[in-house]
Amino acid sequence: MQPNYNIQDICSVIKADWKVNRNNTINSIKKIYKDSGQDIFLDKDDQEYYLSAIYSIVKTIRPEQVIQTGTFIGGTLVSMIAAFKENNIDGFIDTIDPEPPFYGDGIVKNPVNVAKMVVQRNSFSERINFLKGYSVKAWDKDRIELTNVPEGVLIRLAKNQYADFLIIDGDHTYEGTFWDLEIGSRALKPSGARFIFVHDYASIPDVRNAIKTWKKIHKDKILFRANNERNGFALIQCLPEFFVK
Repeated sequence: MQPNYNIQDICSVIKADWKVNRNNTINSIKKIYKDSGQDIFLDKDDQEYYLSAIYSIVKTIRPEQVIQTGTFIGGTLVSMIAAFKENNIDGFIDTIDPEPPFYGDGIVKNPVNVAKMVVQRNSFSERINFLKGYSVKAWDKDRIELTNVPEGVLIRLAKNQYADFLIIDGDHTYEGTFWDLEIGSRALKPSGARFIFVHDYASIPDVRNAIKTWKKIHKDKILFRANNERNGFALIQCLPEFFVK
């Protein structure tokens, strides 16, 4: 069972870890990649901060089940794997991605294959469920090469309220972000930690505007904090009344 942490506790842990533990966390992530035969560069202006934040949240709330939209090369996955390994957490992760041959910059070919290899070589395959498809629909055509894969993966997952932690970092359009929030939040279990993390809150207007719209709908049933530095992220905790119909 997860500790009953609230959003202010989590923000305090994140800030403290940024000051004291960020370098250790990033070194742990890099080592997992290196042990898999992959050298990874994590930029100090974004990735080091949000990946260490993910690590801090996971080590604190100790989720039994995580849902993630947007796998890419697995940086977020690996930060959670590091938290699982170093804190003896028996967690599982469903990660959703359409697995395009490349994303907008085209630097990494078949990026999700990199994530799968890292997971496999670290003997974590039984804890990670790679789900190929679009979380809701294929909106993000400017960032990825659209592939012919199933839609509505997150909709199917949300039929069973089983997740403690939802990470949204997939479709960065307004529609994609809004519906990942609206549908993904329904996959959270009322008795769990009920946290949502959304990356790129500060850097992508569509993401920020979608969150603002969603907040207006659920304003009395959620707690919200935003980090506006670098690419930024939003942290949301759904209150128990969020789940009352």
